[in-house]
Amino acid sequence: MGTMRGLGIMHDLTKKDKAVLITGAGKGFGLALAKTFLKEGWAVFALVRNHADASKLKELNPQLCRPIISDITSETVGIEVEKALNPSRTLDVLVNNAGIGGRGKSIETTSAAEIESLLNVHGEWKIL
Repeated sequence: MGTMRGLGIMHDLTKKDKAVLITGAGKGFGLALAKTFLKEGWAVFALVRNHADASKLKELNPQLCRPIISDITSETVGIEVEKALNPSRTLDVLVNNAGIGGRGKSIETTSAAEIESLLNVHGEWKIL
């Protein structure tokens, strides 16, 4: 499929044993990626922050979609991901899509708490 090849994924997309973990899968680009991977028969581990997003994803394909309710900034996100993965399951692709936008302010007017929040989402890799 050309779309997935454009992302640099060189796997055979018709295989049913491929697995992907997508952070920020509840909305926008992450949701679109989850739908695409599910359509291609991949097992999708979708990291979302709430039950509503998890339910919406699970309805797409109850057999292949495994939502994980957690926050990328949580100290327990790695544990939550490990619990969702079968001990014998390996991931073929990790899509670190989770993110938050700044408020359009200059750095001089951005609070230390906001900078820390941005770095906690965009700069830490607690699930690896």
